[in-house]
Amino acid sequence: MGRITTIIILSLSCLFVVGCTPAVGTDSATIIYRRTGGIVNLDDQLRLYADGRARLSRKGTETTFMLDPDQVAQLTSTLDQIPFSSLRSAPTTTGQGADYIQYELRYQQHTVRTNDTQLPDALLPVLEELDGIILHQGQP
Repeated sequence: MGRITTIIILSLSCLFVVGCTPAVGTDSATIIYRRTGGIVNLDDQLRLYADGRARLSRKGTETTFMLDPDQVAQLTSTLDQIPFSSLRSAPTTTGQGADYIQYELRYQQHTVRTNDTQLPDALLPVLEELDGIILHQGQP
């Protein structure tokens, strides 16, 4: 009985930390990044895999390409340094405007949702790198 209680507590403990929700699904992607909204109505989802594979979905069009695996390793190294437990997800219903972009970043067991008005400083270098990958590799 004690082991089952421990498992339940560990499974639910992440729910008490705002901005940290368990990642779901069986996708083996190392990093999943999604940005939506803005004046141009973005709907981009980027999945990066440890071996350098990348899959970008932009408004229904999917592109597959390769990155240098070292680039993905550098991103994961940066993400490993981020104190996810102290990040707070921004409410998706407040602060919205026609030109605001919503972001969702999934890494390991963490999911952070935020928007332009409340971007955590710790995430800025990673989001800029991911936006650059979308811009340079994701031309439909």
